Amino acid sequence: AAGIEPPPTLTQQLTTRAGEERHVALRARLTLQRFLAAAGREHVEVTAVRSSALALDLYPEPMRTQRELELHVPPEQLTRALAAARSAGLAPDAGELPPWWMRATHGELRLRGSSAHLAPVRLSTRLHHPSLLVSAREPELLARRRRIKIEGHELHLLDPLDALLELALTLATRAGQDALTTGRRHLLTAATSASAPLRLAE
Repeated sequence: AAGIEPPPTLTQQLTTRAGEERHVALRARLTLQRFLAAAGREHVEVTAVRSSALALDLYPEPMRTQRELELHVPPEQLTRALAAARSAGLAPDAGELPPWWMRATHGELRLRGSSAHLAPVRLSTRLHHPSLLVSAREPELLARRRRIKIEGHELHLLDPLDALLELALTLATRAGQDALTTGRRHLLTAATSASAPLRLAE
């Protein structure tokens, strides 16, 4: 309102926060651009899913901030997708299990950037784990996608309603994992963490 000025400390805090949000947005944009460019060279089909799908579809550029990217690739293209990730400056976390295990269990691979200018990435090969028994079939969801261009590179987007439902299901699943009883939570940790004393053989 006219005649009302915020305290100097609040103005400084808002300016600092706005700068941080711009940095987050630029990290995500640079990471996506580099990954899509490398994926194109490796002939990998990339789909934005979950929060990334909604951010790209619903929010205009100034309001679009993503602290991590969530991307889907076909399981048969995972090896090439990881080669593209390495080319883009991304690599699996030190504690991540090998790609063959994540492919077999339909899990996610968490990728970290080689510099602070790259955002983390969650890379998956399935929209939903088969054990969830959802009525929607993955081929049907993928068939409803549309293609867009990001900095001249191809990216697929889920149908907006599919993306919203897929995000809601993912959040519910993650919340359910956090609420597991102690014994089952330890088993889940052992099965999904390379640092657990669990012997795996390919």
